[in-house]
Amino acid sequence: LILSPLLGIGNSMIEEVTALLLSIVTQRALVIDLFDRSVGQGEPWFAPHDVYARPIAMDKEGLRHFVTDGARLITLPENRTLLYAQFNPLLGCSSWEVALQDPLIASKGRFLGYLPAYFNKAHGAWVRRTFGPYLFSLASNFLHKPAKAVSAKVKKLHRKFVEPYNCSVGIHIRWGSPEDPFHYVDHLDPARSLERFMSCARARCPLAGGTSWVLATDSLWVRSEVRRSLPEGVSLHHMKYKVRPDNGEHARALGEIQLLGKCDHLVTTRLSTFSFAIHARSLQVPWVVSK
Repeated sequence: LILSPLLGIGNSMIEEVTALLLSIVTQRALVIDLFDRSVGQGEPWFAPHDVYARPIAMDKEGLRHFVTDGARLITLPENRTLLYAQFNPLLGCSSWEVALQDPLIASKGRFLGYLPAYFNKAHGAWVRRTFGPYLFSLASNFLHKPAKAVSAKVKKLHRKFVEPYNCSVGIHIRWGSPEDPFHYVDHLDPARSLERFMSCARARCPLAGGTSWVLATDSLWVRSEVRRSLPEGVSLHHMKYKVRPDNGEHARALGEIQLLGKCDHLVTTRLSTFSFAIHARSLQVPWVVSK
């Protein structure tokens, strides 16, 4: 099973865990195209995508190294109009062995079926009995062990912005834009949407006891508004850059996932795979804010 994940780090993690699960069940070797990321000990977790050549081209020429003489290669179709639902029918089917009966399967993106796979009627009981509720945390932390530089930065930020406080809240606000196929928030009433996140965060910790909020967001407006209306007694930390779901930000994004997962409480965004990765890797139960 050969997988070429999507660009966003949350999407990529879910795809890779799903592929690993299917590979285990159907007894296949798994090859993952890690895009422009490197995962060596002491190495940067990513390489700039403008200078790094993709290790696997998802075409017949690029995949020929994996095809033995006479072997049949099946490339799963990519239909971006279906987005996250594209491979849910595959992962919800009654027999993965029949659906994936060809010896070599290649998938270019949109392999986002972790939850349907985990609760598949035919295979789900075995999966849950074998892995319990911890498959995503174990598999994702195995596939995405942070490089030393990322771990060192997270440790430094944790010591400064989390440890000194009696209570901490990790907040991920996926704002998106009105043009997004998924509306994470109500863009017609942004102030009300933001207040839902802030009220949820305020309820998690006693404000008078020394509270820290660690914020990750893709919106500069959200960042400035949270700082402007920060409750008294709350300290705010946010990264100095705008989070974008692309490879050039993967190292920083992984640092955010690790840091927010170390907070006492998590406030996350519905439908966001980045939010899912935060709480699933850290085995925390989040407070999910809907629009």
